Amino acid sequence: CRVCGDHASGFHYGVWSCEGCKAFFKRSIQQGQTDYICPGTNQCTIDRNRRKSCQACRYRKCLMVGMTKDGKNGALLYITSPTENNSFDSDGDSSTGRELRTASHQRLKALIDALDVKEGEHRGEENHPTGQQAGNWQEISNPELIESVSSLVDRELTGIICWGKKIPGYSKLSLNDQVLLMESTWLDLLILDLVWCSIRHKGEKLLLSGGVLVNRNNSSGDDMEVLEMCDQILSIATKFYEFDLQRREYLCLKAITLVHGCKLALKGLESDTQVRQLQDDLTDALMDVCSERHALGSRRPAKMLLLLSHLRQVSARASSHLGAVRNGLKVPLYDILLDILTDQVSEGQRDQQAGHHEVASSPEKER
Repeated sequence: CRVCGDHASGFHYGVWSCEGCKAFFKRSIQQGQTDYICPGTNQCTIDRNRRKSCQACRYRKCLMVGMTKDGKNGALLYITSPTENNSFDSDGDSSTGRELRTASHQRLKALIDALDVKEGEHRGEENHPTGQQAGNWQEISNPELIESVSSLVDRELTGIICWGKKIPGYSKLSLNDQVLLMESTWLDLLILDLVWCSIRHKGEKLLLSGGVLVNRNNSSGDDMEVLEMCDQILSIATKFYEFDLQRREYLCLKAITLVHGCKLALKGLESDTQVRQLQDDLTDALMDVCSERHALGSRRPAKMLLLLSHLRQVSARASSHLGAVRNGLKVPLYDILLDILTDQVSEGQRDQQAGHHEVASSPEKER
């Protein structure tokens, strides 16, 4: 629950919230009880144990986290019942609400379209599940698997960083925050890419970029740790296959994975507010995409996000195993990511300066 931190029961009035905060907000707006007075300094702590101690601060926090009386927060959010919807529409400001929802929908559509373009630039059509014929993939045996994964990491890391930099809003974060988020999620993103590429085989075969295919049924027990991780990845791929995961849903999930990071990384963020706003925007975008083919209020987004937690567990296990295998990596990952991101910032500044120089010199050329 975005209000009190208790377990959320659903997406109510624009945010993930528990039944208690949902009922409190509903009661407040329906009965017009929004003029609560705080007995203290309007800074009461609202959590699971103290949410009933101050109605004024609780209602204020409901508004701060994004709860809205029409329950729409854009064009996506689900309303708990048709009766609520009708009562809200009778308030006289429904036209303004529709305008806000339309603007929000257009903004989210632009965000999703941008993710789609950047993903295409990063991976190319040849790495899309439909980009290569099955006959063009080369099956490998277990002894080759670690070497292939290690090579995959080297090849994909820079591409993932370039992709992340182009997510709308991500490059506006401080360089330190970009590095922290990427450092804590790069392997999650890599595994999610593997899952997406493996969906075409219904979770039976693991497809690595570069034309490498791992057939679990033909694998021996030379490295049980690796095989168990492959099984876990393929299990996630099977679930997404059963969900009939669409490309735009996958793109939203990938961006959500990046900006959430691990708890340790989130504690060290300098631009916490901007990151949280980006998290909210991308979550809204996922719900918007899901609503294109499924009813509003379905549990589809929640189930997808739950699978990301399983993916993170696999990532943590893979990170430990991969680190033990790749002892030759002496430079800390933070320094590597910082170097790559710094180089990209420098290139962007040089391009911008070149553009300004060209604009400044053009009048002289005309004269």
